[in-house]
Amino acid sequence: MVFNQNEVSQRWKSLTKEYWEYQHQNNHLLLFALKVKNVWNRIKELLSFVTTLESFKYIKDTKSMHKNRPQLVDHSISSLCEKNNLFSYISTKNRGAYLREYDGHFETCSFFVPDQEKINNIATSYLTRNSHQMANWQEIDKTTLNRLESAIEKLLTYTEQLIIVRPPYHPKTYQLLIDNNETAIKLMHLEKFFTEMTKKDQCYFLDLQNPKIAGCDETMFDDSHHGNQSCVRQVAEKIHAIIHSG
Repeated sequence: MVFNQNEVSQRWKSLTKEYWEYQHQNNHLLLFALKVKNVWNRIKELLSFVTTLESFKYIKDTKSMHKNRPQLVDHSISSLCEKNNLFSYISTKNRGAYLREYDGHFETCSFFVPDQEKINNIATSYLTRNSHQMANWQEIDKTTLNRLESAIEKLLTYTEQLIIVRPPYHPKTYQLLIDNNETAIKLMHLEKFFTEMTKKDQCYFLDLQNPKIAGCDETMFDDSHHGNQSCVRQVAEKIHAIIHSG
């Protein structure tokens, strides 16, 4: 959840370097200072006790030096997902494997997919587990909103139509969020923000956060917030309808 200041997942920060280089491309002194700061922060992280200890453990386990390296496998996904084939490449203790097709998209094997009961348990424990720091979401990150608004304005100069999609939650997770007064208020605030931002002629806000609107039931999710192929198809059809509506 990028609008939550407590969510510190690095996935949202992977383009920080590129962002600063673009925004301050003519300020060489500032860019140099930021580069020095980033290097120092990285050194401090690498010298921390926890990181050092984990590094020694990793080196000590000789198998670990190879187990995370990707392997090119001469199998189709369906063939590779036969257990005799797959477990000749990975440990049988592996609870999942990142498999990619030749074009780069992710795949998985059916026996790695949790059953419906487990998916429902994941969905109903979303706040209890504090996923994405949602249980202690104190305020909406206004800095992120401002950046997003600028990004939308910029995108609208390059395209004839912009569709912003808010994807659905698992029905049980969605019910948890709207039943919780703290999260419900913030989600409503975000809805208002996107509605205001997309009042422009070439911009459309497709709010599918409520899975009923998306047309996705409990069987169409892999966990609390990732729709499976059936749910994604429902979302894609709604996007397609908007694109071809006018």
